Amino acid sequence: MLANVLACTLQFQVQRVDARYGRIPPRHSLIPGTSQEFLYWQDFHTQTWGDCLGLGLIWVTFAHYVEAGLMTPILWVGFAVIAVVDAVSFRRLCLSKRHKPDWVFPSTGTMSAGGWTHLPYHGIGMAAAAASLWLTATRCNNLVILVIFAAGVLTYSAAFAVDVITGHFDPLRRHADKSSRA
Repeated sequence: MLANVLACTLQFQVQRVDARYGRIPPRHSLIPGTSQEFLYWQDFHTQTWGDCLGLGLIWVTFAHYVEAGLMTPILWVGFAVIAVVDAVSFRRLCLSKRHKPDWVFPSTGTMSAGGWTHLPYHGIGMAAAAASLWLTATRCNNLVILVIFAAGVLTYSAAFAVDVITGHFDPLRRHADKSSRA
């Protein structure tokens, strides 16, 4: 869990460097051509509560399964595949023209230095969550581990839901060009 918090701290600090050197717009500034705000790492519930606490608890579960020797070679292959596919898919999704710019992808088609720290974190985190879900569903006989995993999933899911409800994951909505109206 400590390693997870350190990884989150690294992303936050790289974002600060990006902001200091003007590589990302100011926090809460309006995205050009929209009425949507530019969001930073700390504005996303999925990155604060979700990653730091929820995913941290999932990492505790994953570490338990690794320590117990339940991560077989085929599960490690699956872990690697999920990590790469998730990172590539997440990058592709966020580089699209519909993605609302944020601290990771500050403008259409570009990725920040913070984004380069977030991509592997996202992919590896999703792989750990998938492996933990599989092993919890098929091999868990420890109530404490089950409760820790459930608390992690519920925390992350709640953070994700709040980000959806608050519009943090809304697509980019550009204002209509007034000159094109006749």
